[in-house]
Order: sequence, then structure tokens, then C-alpha cells
Amino acid sequence: MKLKNLQERFSHLLLGPNYERIDYIVDSFLKLSIRDRNITIISSVGVIFILFVLFIYNYFSSLSGLEHDLVSSHSYLHKIMKLKSKYKTLDDEYKTFVDQVASAKMNFNLKSFLNTIEQEKNLNLMFEDIREPSSLPSTMREDFYEKVVEVKCNKISIMTLVDFLRRIEASGKYLRINMIEIDKTYRGEGYFRIKLNVASLHAGQQS
Repeated sequence: MKLKNLQERFSHLLLGPNYERIDYIVDSFLKLSIRDRNITIISSVGVIFILFVLFIYNYFSSLSGLEHDLVSSHSYLHKIMKLKSKYKTLDDEYKTFVDQVASAKMNFNLKSFLNTIEQEKNLNLMFEDIREPSSLPSTMREDFYEKVVEVKCNKISIMTLVDFLRRIEASGKYLRINMIEIDKTYRGEGYFRIKLNVASLHAGQQS
């Protein structure tokens, strides 16, 4: 009912009561000379043609813009899917690394490992557990922690020291040297006092 009333009001405003404006236009057109009528018809056709061309141009411009938006959306979607795939790959690799560390540390004791080297090399080592702020990146601290042992030796040759460090780094037990001090020669040339910190990476939370 409201829609019908709106249509009637619109027709009344545009065409006038009882279509008076249409009658006026038709009467004015009939009063024109044949020449003026032809000019009016040609002008009207020209205006209609221009409006039609503008409509077609806007239509295809809109289609072109829509096509560009679709291509852009597809490109963004492709990038998102690629990043998602890359994130999943990295996440899987990270989880695999956590499992590898946990597996490597099963039944592993750092001091026992160092004692084995000590006996093989006939050294006299001193060990002390130390607590220090974690040097791990903050993103790893939920899944990993480190135990640090300070190692001291008052007499060690440079060749033995090199082999000792190599054994630690190549152990496959996720060990690293995060501090080393080499002091003056001890009772003869070629021997040194050393102090170093050996950090052992563990999976999980420190108890």
C-alpha cells in the first residue's frame, strides 16, 4: 500500500496531475515546424545515444574493476595459503626438533658424560651446577630449558683442550660452550688453567 502511494506521488511530481506535463510537451512539439521537429528528434536521439554510450562505458568499467578486485583477492588468497603452508612446515619442523632433543636426553647426564671424557683424557676436572638467566630466545622458553655446569681444570694441554671441546660440540646431545676462560701457563710451557660453562639443552619445563 505504501509502495503504491509512493509511485502515485512520484508520477504526480514528474508528470503532473492528469499527465498535464506530457500533454504540454506533446502540444509544444506539434506546434513546431517540420524543420524544428526534425532537429528536436535528432537532438533527442543524440542525447539518448550519448547516455547509452555512457551507460555501456560505466558498465564495462565496473566489470573491469570487479575483475581487478577478483584477481587481487585471488592473489591475496594465494599468498595467505602459501604462508599458512609455510607456517605448518615450520611448525612441524619445530615439533620434530622438540622430539629430537627429548629423545637425545633420555637417560643422559651431563656430569657423567664429562666424567667419561675426564677418565679417557686422564684429566682432573671440577664440576659445579650453576644457575644463570636463560640465554634461549623467548619463543623457545615454553618448550626448552638449559642446565649449565661449570667445568674447571688446573692443568690441560692445548691439544687435549681442543679435543675436549670437540667432543662436547660433536656429542649429538645438544651441548654447547657458552663461556670459556684460559688462564696462564701452569708449571711448564703448553699447559693451561681453564674454566668453561657447558650448557645442555632439554625439552620441557625445568623442575
